[in-house]
Amino acid sequence: MSNNNRPTVIFFVRHGQTEWNKIRRWQGQTDIPLSEAGILQAQEVAQHLKDHTFDVIISSDLLRAAQTAAIINEHHKHEIKLEPLLREQHHGIAQGLMRDEVPQRFCHVEHKPLGQPEPEYLIPQAETYVQLVDRASKVLHHIIDTHAGKTVLLIAHGGLIRSLIRYALKNHQIPVEMENCGIAHFHHDKELLFIGFLDDGSKIGHDE
Repeated sequence: MSNNNRPTVIFFVRHGQTEWNKIRRWQGQTDIPLSEAGILQAQEVAQHLKDHTFDVIISSDLLRAAQTAAIINEHHKHEIKLEPLLREQHHGIAQGLMRDEVPQRFCHVEHKPLGQPEPEYLIPQAETYVQLVDRASKVLHHIIDTHAGKTVLLIAHGGLIRSLIRYALKNHQIPVEMENCGIAHFHHDKELLFIGFLDDGSKIGHDE
């Protein structure tokens, strides 16, 4: 049966926790493995998704995402495709610093073009939020074009997934929280739609 009249269904999973996540050290594209807690989180999300049917599984090539994908894939037995364009935002020379060190070392960007709620800093060699959105949206649309009408599981990173949720909502100023191994659900028919989260810890907007 043709998939031409079916929407493309996308599930994004954020990778499990790393030791750097736990101590709030900026990872960016530094290649850090899952912690023991992160492995348990990946096993839990694998159980949650085991009865879902996916046509393809694609992961960021960074180790923490690829490990998460491999654990999920134990129930699906796909050949995982690794995609470097699904990597986390590159934080330049700030990668490896503790989060509270960054404001002390680098100047804030006062006028952020898309107005995202996360602070942005003038960091040498770093990828800007605008560049992240451009990269993330282009690779996602390429994946959608390649797998039109199918159900796709993508394993990636918090910053990248948050940027795509805002991109789909056409609102880059809205706060988005996504837990390690949180699941974000999208559809694409004529446009990209964010359907919601499949877990209780992630959320959109401010608490009332």
